[in-house]
Amino acid sequence: MDKKTLWEMLTDWKQSPVLRGINRLRIRWHVHDLKSKDWNVRKRAAEVIGKIAEANPGTKKVLEAVPALMTALKDEDSEVRKSAAEAIGTIAEKHPEYDWEAVVPYLITALKDEYWYVRWRAAEAIGKIGVNDKQFETIVRMLKEGETWQEREGAAMALGELKNVRAVPDLITALKDKDSDVRKSAAEAIGKIAEKHPEYDWEAVVPYLITALKDKNWYVRERAAEAIEKIVETNPDSKEVLEAVPDLITALKDENWFVRERAAEALEKIIGRLIEKGEFEEALETIRSTTTTIMNFYKGAFRTARKKNKTMGKDRDLLEERIKLLEKLDSLTNEVYTRVKEKEGLPNPLNEKEPMEWKGVKTKQEANIKAKKGCLELLYRQ
Repeated sequence: MDKKTLWEMLTDWKQSPVLRGINRLRIRWHVHDLKSKDWNVRKRAAEVIGKIAEANPGTKKVLEAVPALMTALKDEDSEVRKSAAEAIGTIAEKHPEYDWEAVVPYLITALKDEYWYVRWRAAEAIGKIGVNDKQFETIVRMLKEGETWQEREGAAMALGELKNVRAVPDLITALKDKDSDVRKSAAEAIGKIAEKHPEYDWEAVVPYLITALKDKNWYVRERAAEAIEKIVETNPDSKEVLEAVPDLITALKDENWFVRERAAEALEKIIGRLIEKGEFEEALETIRSTTTTIMNFYKGAFRTARKKNKTMGKDRDLLEERIKLLEKLDSLTNEVYTRVKEKEGLPNPLNEKEPMEWKGVKTKQEANIKAKKGCLELLYRQ
C-alpha cells in the first residue's frame, strides 16, 4: 500500500471507518449539547452540526440531528434559533433527498421571529428546501395579512429565496407596506425573482420600482435600484426599463452612497445594452446626462467638504467615490467613440459646450486617457 492510499484511509471519512465512527459520535454529542442549560453551548452545538454537514456532504448521520434542530428553532435564545435555522439550511442543501416537508412549518414560524437574523436564516433554509403549494400560500398570506411587520418582512424574505413568480403581484403590493423593512425586503425579493425568471412580464413591474426609488428610506431606494438593475440584465430591450433612466439619473444625487452606486450600476447596464444595439446617440445622451449629474452633485459636495474639513481626508473619500462612478461611465464612453471614431463632430459627452478632441484617437487606451483627463478637469473645476 502506497503512502498516499494509507493517508487517504486515515484522513478521508469516506474511506476511514474510524473517522465515520467519530463523526457519528460527534453528532450525538452535539445533539446532546443542544439541550444544555448554557445558551452558548447550545448555539455552538448547532453551529458545529452545520459545519459537519458542510465538510461531510455524503454522511447521512447528520440527518439524525434534524429533529433536535427543529426543537432548537423554538429556543429561548435568539442566537441558538439563528444557528439552528442555518444548520438546517446547510443540511438541506447537502441532503435534498430527505423528507423536509415536516420541517418547513417550523421554519415558517421562525419567519415571525422578532430578530431579523433569525428570520433571514429561516428564509434561506426555506429557499434551499422548497415548499409545497399549501406552504407557499401560507407564506403569501403572511405577507398580505401578517399582524406584525416582522412577520410580513420574514414572508417577503422567504418569497425572495423561493424565487417563484407567483409571488410577484403580492410583492408589488408589499412595496407600499407601511413598514420600511417590509418594503425593502419586497423590492429585494422582486430583484431575486427577476434574476431567475427573465421570461416574466417585468415591464409591468418597473413603474412600481420607479416609485420605490423615491421612498423616504434609503435602504428601500437602494433595493429598488438593485431590482431595476436585475430587470435590465434580463429584459434589456424593455421600453419600461428605458423609461426608468431619468429616475435613475436623479438617484445619482441621492444622499446615500449605496443608492447612488446601485443607480450607477443600473445605468451602466442600460448604456451597455444601447451600445450593443448600435444606438450610439441614445447611449451618448444617457452618458452625458448621467455624467453631468454626477459632476454637478459632487462639485457642490466637494466645496462643502472643503469648508468643513481642513485635513482634506473627506475630500479624498469623495474623490475616490466620484472616480469609481465616473470610471464606469468613461469606459462606456470610450467604447462608443472607439466604435464610431470614423464619424467626426461627435459631442463631448461630459460637456457639449467644451468639446474634447477625439479626432486621431486610434486605440481604446488613448480614448480612455482622454476621457479620464476630461473627467478630472471637470472634477477640480470650481
